[in-house]
Amino acid sequence: MIDQSEPGCNRTGTVPGHPLLLLCLLALLLHAPGLFVPGYMGEEGRRVLLARGMLQDGNWLVPHLAGEPYLTKPPLYPWLIALLGALHGSIVPWLARLPAFTATLGTALLLLGLGRRLDHPRAGWLAALGWMLVPAAAEKAVLAETDQVLVFAVLLSSAGLLGALPGNGRRITLAAVGLALGLLVKGPPALIFFLALWAALAWRGEERLLSARATLLALTLGLLPLLAWSLAVLSFQEGAGQG
Repeated sequence: MIDQSEPGCNRTGTVPGHPLLLLCLLALLLHAPGLFVPGYMGEEGRRVLLARGMLQDGNWLVPHLAGEPYLTKPPLYPWLIALLGALHGSIVPWLARLPAFTATLGTALLLLGLGRRLDHPRAGWLAALGWMLVPAAAEKAVLAETDQVLVFAVLLSSAGLLGALPGNGRRITLAAVGLALGLLVKGPPALIFFLALWAALAWRGEERLLSARATLLALTLGLLPLLAWSLAVLSFQEGAGQG
């Protein structure tokens, strides 16, 4: 019989004594070696070329590929690679993959925290463990691609919508930051995920869900960074055209 008074226990069962430490160790054992695989695979080369172009020409606003503006996706991931490259002195494979690896671990820690906040610590632990072990996540965790950052951003928004932090203002901020990250790394799909999640939770009548007014505020705040970047790109292109 489970003692409800013990830390980490409730009706959902028990969790390991140090789940955060265990998740970090699991990430290092399973994923970290893949960071140091030489060369680039798939879409990695494109992200790296965009980042190198930013460092070479100093134009961080509009990424270029083969001399042409690359606006297929917003530039958050190339920004991250370029920033890390500037700090390190050069762009190498492990550094280019570091944002994806960090987002993978961050997603696991968010699942763990969300489970505890919603009074289901065992469910949170199992979700985090499952995320770390699922083959697709393990593969993407060590690729310089946008998928893992998008997952982290969507879950961050979910944590805000579902009340992972006390206080309405903090929840709005969390939801807005997650949406902004998703929009800057992947574009409109992040907005679709955000709206679909809110609609699904509202349909279920989830008591912890942010109100429509608070969600609208989070939506507005989350859209502002992408809007600012889009307007800056338009101004840059108009100036380039006139020049």
